Amino acid sequence: MLQNFYQFISENPLWVYGSAGLLLLLGWLLKRFGAKLLSAIVYTIFKRYSKNLHAKQFVVLIRKPAEHFFMCLIIIGVYQILRFSNDLKLWTRDLGIGPYIIDVFKIYIIVTLTWMVMRVADFIGYVFKIKTRKFNKLDPQMILFLKDLTKIGIILISFFIILKKVFHEDAAGVIAGLGIGGLAIALAAQETIANLIGSIIIFSDKPFTVGDLVETSEIKGVIEQVGFRSTRIRTMDKTLLSVPNKKLVDSALNNLSRAEIRRIRFTLCLTYDATAQQIQNVISDIKKELQQNEQVEKNYLVTFAELQNNYLGIDVIYFANTDDFDILAEVRQEINYKIIDIVHNNNARFVAQNPSLIFADNFKKK
Repeated sequence: MLQNFYQFISENPLWVYGSAGLLLLLGWLLKRFGAKLLSAIVYTIFKRYSKNLHAKQFVVLIRKPAEHFFMCLIIIGVYQILRFSNDLKLWTRDLGIGPYIIDVFKIYIIVTLTWMVMRVADFIGYVFKIKTRKFNKLDPQMILFLKDLTKIGIILISFFIILKKVFHEDAAGVIAGLGIGGLAIALAAQETIANLIGSIIIFSDKPFTVGDLVETSEIKGVIEQVGFRSTRIRTMDKTLLSVPNKKLVDSALNNLSRAEIRRIRFTLCLTYDATAQQIQNVISDIKKELQQNEQVEKNYLVTFAELQNNYLGIDVIYFANTDDFDILAEVRQEINYKIIDIVHNNNARFVAQNPSLIFADNFKKK
């Protein structure tokens, strides 16, 4: 083995080793410049697509993988100068690592090119996202979803290329050879597949978009991001909740942000010393207040509905003509102040510490 190694060394003149070393040194020193040059060449393909914009972002995204690819080219040059493929077999035959070194080199090239293509996909997604913000044509989450799906496809293609070119394995044969193991993997991943299908349904059916306030039987919050497996929801407590997409698709979901108007309902509880005339006056004054409020729909309802053991109940139902929760809160507050004044002006009294009083707001679509 030492004799073969010596033969490998002696067959190349010193100037060849000097040239190879200088080429490696220059490649390492100039790899950033070479990467920028390579990025600029690749960017010419996308100039028309991006309308000569975002060149800086493209270089930033592509620079790192381009540096590795540039070094690949330098190593290939050194490989050709040293006649590496012929001589290496002489002193690596006993070790049996020669073919593996070549295979590792092939994998490195394929992985580097895959990395570059994935960064190009990131750039295309970035440009689409900018255009979406400008023209409001596409859902940004749909762009993110398609970009991630594309990158997964790129990785799978690269994996099969490595199988074919490096290990000389047929992809179809590998898939068929998985057999029971593949079935076990499929069964283990069925929940993940169900969530992926759920994400596709969400993007196609669009029951909600990012920024919508949604409510299910268990969850209420604002949609922040829709991913492959789960959707992130910012709850009313400001915590971030990850919900499997399958669960959102299968459950009844109320998109509160798409309701054009909000229903507000509560029971006004008065003491039994209120007379019938006082109750009529309270009801009449509340109706006048609702009639005069521009933010309230005209199909309101105020009725003397309950004769309970410890209070007289007046049901108040009205609709706020807004889908903005800040405006809704202001409308409720204004009307509540008016109702307190109306009750006091008519010499009526509220029931104190009534455990059966339900002063709850029900927000439902009209």
